[in-house]
Amino acid sequence: MRTIRRSRNVVAAAEEKRLEQKAERQLASLYDPEEPDDAPPRIPKDVTGLDDGELMRLFGEMSQWVNYHSAKHSRAQVAEKYAESVLEIRRAQAVLGKAAKSVTAAKAGAYADDEVQQANDTYLDAYADRKREETGYLNAERLERFLSRELTRRTARSDREGRAAKWTT
Repeated sequence: MRTIRRSRNVVAAAEEKRLEQKAERQLASLYDPEEPDDAPPRIPKDVTGLDDGELMRLFGEMSQWVNYHSAKHSRAQVAEKYAESVLEIRRAQAVLGKAAKSVTAAKAGAYADDEVQQANDTYLDAYADRKREETGYLNAERLERFLSRELTRRTARSDREGRAAKWTT
């Protein structure tokens, strides 16, 4: 049995190449921080037991992790968007290349195309990367806000105590 291999559409291939180059430029222009030296800090269950210096150190470390995850999340979002664009180009090219009796049949044939499946796998990997980075970012940001609230609570308390001391002495 003879296998007929469809030729790549030159315009679609050129568009994919253009998108790939643009993605590389965009990713290169995004901030790419180095991962902080240590693992993310463990937040004690009772942060009220920490002294002010320890709390500030912990807040500083968590801020570094938020910055790191925020940048990684942005990069993952950009990579996912470009992978999605390539997938759409390949789907369109596959649909155009199929002689089918209906649009549904043409779309089904496109999903069976090897290049569409490869682009879909790349897109799904990019989606998973984005979700992983988003989770890291949201967790770090949530803990940073928690520490920030404790710092604010302490600052407000010390202001009240300072004012009260002025009137009692």
